[in-house]
Amino acid sequence: GSEWRRAMLNCRNLKLTPTDFGRARIYWHEACLGLVQQAHARGEGNGAFVAVLDLGGMESMGMREALAGYPFIKASIMAIALHYSGAMRRVYVARPPRTFFMLWNMLKPFLAPTTLQKVKVLPCRAAQRLEDYPSDDPLCTVQASALPPELGGTADASQGTRLYWEG
Repeated sequence: GSEWRRAMLNCRNLKLTPTDFGRARIYWHEACLGLVQQAHARGEGNGAFVAVLDLGGMESMGMREALAGYPFIKASIMAIALHYSGAMRRVYVARPPRTFFMLWNMLKPFLAPTTLQKVKVLPCRAAQRLEDYPSDDPLCTVQASALPPELGGTADASQGTRLYWEG
């Protein structure tokens, strides 16, 4: 969440459009998928496209910032949804702010059952626990080594920017 927040602010400061932001998210996802495919070719992981969306830090976002960021979030979600058209096996929403649940409950009735099955909203915690990630599908099991400590894992944060994808 905090990375999305910083990315949206940077895009607005650079006078980029929400469409530009959506394209950048596709580029980022393609980089992640490329890493997953390379790891799978080496015999690591299961090749599943599973994302962890970290919303930690979003509770401090003010209404003005949220309204300014909305077009960027919408363009990003639309670009990803149209580009991948169901290729994502699961998305875990980690460290959601309390206000997220109100919005999520309003949105759920409008989503297809297959989409709802793919989205798992984790408990509201400052730091997630590995057991927070439900794994009814063996291809959606999240390994501790794929997540930083604040998301319930053991990944070394000193490695710099990481792509937290199970694959």
